[in-house]
Amino acid sequence: MRLLLPLSSVSALDKNGLSTLHYAAKSGNVECFKFLLPLSSVNALDGNGITALHMSASLGHADITSLLLLFASTEFPDEELTPLSSSPFIDVLHRQHVAAS
Repeated sequence: MRLLLPLSSVSALDKNGLSTLHYAAKSGNVECFKFLLPLSSVNALDGNGITALHMSASLGHADITSLLLLFASTEFPDEELTPLSSSPFIDVLHRQHVAAS
């Protein structure tokens, strides 16, 4: 990845507004995620208003979710709530509750 960095843009978005950090959070690849984290906008929203935190929490990637909770803002304006009217932070709590039961 380090070799590709000068040839690419970490901040580039795909047609759905997904960043490289979104893809790393989605994949669950912790090493890739740790590499991209300091180079990325942690609170960036995709085209559907989803952050990397929301994505990792909803997919059950606990290691990445824990890292994001350290770096990401957990305060979201009302316009950034998901269609189910929950913030990524609420999804994380729900995920942990389900995993514990």
